[in-house]
Amino acid sequence: MPPAQRRFRLAPMSAVFWVITLVVLGLLPLFVILSLGGAPLWLGVVFLALICAGTWLTMRPSAFVVGPDGLEIVWPARRWHVARREITSARVVSARDLRPLLGFAVRVGVGGLWGTFGLLWSKKAGWVSCYVSRVDELLWIERRGARPLLLSPERPHEVARLLSPEPS
Repeated sequence: MPPAQRRFRLAPMSAVFWVITLVVLGLLPLFVILSLGGAPLWLGVVFLALICAGTWLTMRPSAFVVGPDGLEIVWPARRWHVARREITSARVVSARDLRPLLGFAVRVGVGGLWGTFGLLWSKKAGWVSCYVSRVDELLWIERRGARPLLLSPERPHEVARLLSPEPS
């Protein structure tokens, strides 16, 4: 990684996401045990394992890299570059800030397993790309000509400062 780039991991999960994740992951051994007793649950085991693997590899970001060219969101199986010229603002928002910012909202994608990842449709902001592992201290990024981003990097205030456009 070039010296001008800074890497930030996905923030630690909030308690609500820990509980949901433990419940979902706990279903895997439960299904295996029940299948050994003769119940036809192997299809459920395979399906749940694929959902968990797919979420981990393609939906849950592992890091956010901020550099002179912009922001790169890194997953184990893919990367997404957001050019700095697209970013019009970056700020930290609390859970309380989200209601006036979004209004009524509906998530489309993964919800609960390690966080919330995918798209969010809201009455006020329209479509939002959402990759969060916590419910507070979130990073809201406005983009020129593209949907906003809602992220949860570790040290979100530092990421916001690094991504905020320089004053003219």
